[in-house]
Amino acid sequence: VIDENVPSLSTIKLAPSVHLRLEVLKQMNFVSQIDSPRLKIVDVRGKDIVTRIFKSLTEGEGSKLLPRDCYEIYSRFTSTRMKRRAICDFIAGMTDRYAIEFYGRLTSESPETIFKPH
Repeated sequence: VIDENVPSLSTIKLAPSVHLRLEVLKQMNFVSQIDSPRLKIVDVRGKDIVTRIFKSLTEGEGSKLLPRDCYEIYSRFTSTRMKRRAICDFIAGMTDRYAIEFYGRLTSESPETIFKPH
């Protein structure tokens, strides 16, 4: 059934046998790919990187590590909650590559990136 006003809310009806096949394929994909140890490592490492960046930006003078435009937004806020929100928005806008580079500059895992401009 196509929803003309909101196409993304359209529905389809599948024969029970086709629906069962689809569910089996979805489960196989989850087990073999999404829930695999290989992707779990990426997931855990990503969480570590984001957590470290957040802590570095919120502790002490860490906010001064923000790019100028983000720091200007950050400095307009007076409440800790909103300042942290600004930092979260900055981190959420990072690409994977930029987050890894930023993390590398924080930890000196890639010393050549320390002097890379924002």
